[in-house]
Amino acid sequence: MSNKESTKISIGYSDVIYFLIISPLVAALLHFESLSIGQLKISHMWKMLLLVYLLLGFYSSSNTKAKKAYSALIALGLIQFLNGEVTSDIFNVLNLFFTFLLTAFAGVYLQRFTINQREKFSLFVIFFVIFSFVPYNFGFIESLNSGYDLENFFETGTSLVGMFQNIHAASGLLAVALVSTLYFILEKKANRFILFTLFLIGLFFLLKLYARTGMAMVFVSSFYLFIHFFKNDPKKIFIASVLLIGCIATYQFLVASDNILLLRLSGDSANFSENDFNSFGSGRGLIWLSTIEIFKDMNVVELAFGIGRTELLSRMYSEIGMTLVPHNGFLELLVRNGLVGFFLGVTVMLKLFILSRRSANSPHVRAILLSFVVYSFFQSFDYIFVLLYLSLTVPIFGNTKVKNSSCLAR
Repeated sequence: MSNKESTKISIGYSDVIYFLIISPLVAALLHFESLSIGQLKISHMWKMLLLVYLLLGFYSSSNTKAKKAYSALIALGLIQFLNGEVTSDIFNVLNLFFTFLLTAFAGVYLQRFTINQREKFSLFVIFFVIFSFVPYNFGFIESLNSGYDLENFFETGTSLVGMFQNIHAASGLLAVALVSTLYFILEKKANRFILFTLFLIGLFFLLKLYARTGMAMVFVSSFYLFIHFFKNDPKKIFIASVLLIGCIATYQFLVASDNILLLRLSGDSANFSENDFNSFGSGRGLIWLSTIEIFKDMNVVELAFGIGRTELLSRMYSEIGMTLVPHNGFLELLVRNGLVGFFLGVTVMLKLFILSRRSANSPHVRAILLSFVVYSFFQSFDYIFVLLYLSLTVPIFGNTKVKNSSCLAR
C-alpha cells in the first residue's frame, strides 16, 4: 500500500462482536476501579497486570526507533526516585513511575500494529468513550465519584463524570476522542454521516462535563486540523461549514437552557469570579505565579531533581494558604522533578512531534499531541487515560514515507 493512499477503516462482523463483548467488561472495570479488594485498589491491579504484559512486548520488540523515542519517558519515570518524595510518600513516586513506564511500553508495543489496525482500535475507543456517558447522563447508572459540585453554580447535585473517577480524566479522554473523530471525518476514514453524528453526541457530553480544559483541547486541535486540510484541499470547506453549523446548533441548544455552562464559560460561580490574571482559570494565575516563586527559592539539588509532590503541596500552602498542585503540567514537572524532569518531559513531546513529520497520518498525530500540550498546560502531565490514548495514536510516526510502510513493525 502506498503511503499516500488514503484508506478507509475496515471493520468486519468479528470486530463488532469483539467490541460488544469487551466493552461491557472494560466499562465495569473503569466504573469500579476506585474500589479495593483487600488492601489493593482495582485500578492499581489492572494497571500492574497491563504493565507486565506490555513489558514483555517491550523487550520482545526489535523496533529500536520506538524505544529511542520513548527512552526519555522511561528516564522520567526513573528519576522519580531522585528527590525527597521517596521518604515523604513512596506511593506518589511509584504511581508516577508506573504511569510513565506504562505509557512508554504501550507506545513501543503498539508499533507492531499497522496504521489501519490502530485507527480501527481508535474508532472503537471513540464509540466506547462517547456512548459510555449515555447511561450516566440519563440516570440509569450512578457514578461512584462525582464531578463538579453544582451548588457553586446555584444548582443541586454534581456534574456528569461517567465511569471515570476524575472529571479531567473524563474530559481529556473525551476531547482527544473528538479530535480523532474530526480527523476521520476530514480524511473520510469511515461513513461521514455516522462520524458527524458521533462528533455532535460527543460534543454534547463534553459540554455537559463543564470542564473547560477539554473544550480548549478540541478547539485548538480542531483549528489546526481545519487549517491543515483547507491548505491542501480547499474543497473541504463545505465539510467544515456543515461541522461548524452542527457545532453552533449544539452549543446554542445547550447554552440557551444551561445557566451552569454559561457560568463555567465566563469563569463565574457563587463564590468566585475571574476578573484578573490571578483569578484566571479558576485561580490558576495565582497558583502559577506561586509555583514560579517556589521554583526560584529551591536550592541547587532541588533545582536539578525537584522537591516531589508532598513538599510542593507544603510550600504551596505557605505561599497561598492552600494545598494545591500547580494545575500546569510543565510547571509541575519543573518543581516536582526539577530541570532534569522538565527537560525529559519536553524532550518526549519534541521527539514525537519531529518524528511525526515522517508519518502518513501526521495531521492526526500532531492534533493529538497538540491536545496533550493544551491538556498539560491546564492540568497535570500524568493522567493515565490521556497518556495511553496518546501512545495509541503517536506510534503512527513509525510509518515512514517509503514502500511497504503500512506495516510498522519490522
